[in-house]
Amino acid sequence: MKKIYTLFILGTLMERKMHGYLLKQVLNEVLGPFKKISWGVLYPLIHELSEKGWIEEVKTKDKEKSKKDYCITERGRVEFHKLMIEPIDFKHLYMMHFKVKLSAIQWVSHYDAVNIYANYVQYLTVLINYKKSVWAEESADNVHVKGLLESEMKELHFSRKWAKQMMKKL
Repeated sequence: MKKIYTLFILGTLMERKMHGYLLKQVLNEVLGPFKKISWGVLYPLIHELSEKGWIEEVKTKDKEKSKKDYCITERGRVEFHKLMIEPIDFKHLYMMHFKVKLSAIQWVSHYDAVNIYANYVQYLTVLINYKKSVWAEESADNVHVKGLLESEMKELHFSRKWAKQMMKKL
C-alpha cells in the first residue's frame, strides 16, 4: 500500500501543490468508499517523502492563517516516473494500483502510457484465462457458480476491450 500511496501523492502533486487535508480527500475519492487512508498513515508518509527530498513544504497564507502546502521536487518527479513505468505485480492490490496509475497517466510519455495499459490488458487476460478454466471445471454442475462466472467474465472482457481502445487512442 505504501508504494501506491507514494505514487498517488507524487502524481497528485505533479498537477499542483496541495495541503495534507486535500491530499487525503482526493486520495479517498480515488480509492473509493471501502478503502480510506488515515491521518496516521498519510502524515508519516508525507514526512518520509519530504525527508527523501521527493516533496517539499511550502508555507502559504490563507485568509491570514498560515498553512502548509506540499509540492513535488525534481527528485520526486524522477521517482514518480520510476513508479509509473514499473510493472505492477499481479497481486490482490493490482486494481487499486492500476487506478492510481490511471489517475496520473497524463504525466507520462505516450510510450509509457501504452505500456501501462498493455500491462493491464495482460493482467485481465490472465484473469479471463483463469476464469475460463474454473468455468470448465465448475459450471457444468452448479448453476450459481455458472452465473457468477458469467458475470465476472463479462466484466473482465469489457474492461479489456476498454483498455485496448485507450491504447489505440494514444
